[in-house]
Amino acid sequence: MAYPGVVDDLRACARLETPSRVPVFALGEEFDVEMYGVDYGEYILSAEKMVECQVQAAERFDYDWILLHPDDYIEFEPLGIQTTVSERIPPAAVSNLPETAGCLLIWRPLAASSQPSATTYAWPGAWLRPSVRSRCSTASARA
Repeated sequence: MAYPGVVDDLRACARLETPSRVPVFALGEEFDVEMYGVDYGEYILSAEKMVECQVQAAERFDYDWILLHPDDYIEFEPLGIQTTVSERIPPAAVSNLPETAGCLLIWRPLAASSQPSATTYAWPGAWLRPSVRSRCSTASARA
């Protein structure tokens, strides 16, 4: 488990100073899930199992910090990108949207800008449109 002063050491690292001890950030979610003995699909859908798994890993392997990371694709699945999850492997994309003008229009500018940034674009929400996939298909047919 985290040692006393880990937050101070993290702050020291962020300031590019020497910490009293180097904090351990294990990026081993797949390993931790396997050691916990839970199905990956259950892990990403149950906050309780996710927390239990990571706390157990921190105690067992002496991690100083844990990261709860449920799903890389949560923002892309509503666009129509299909994903799969298996017993021992995190979610992965198994399809892509077609490379068409219609699919590019999913992200639309909020305001005219000569230098677009992340703040000038908005997610319109698939629920606001009939179907992202049909829109992409329609645009693909016209292109």
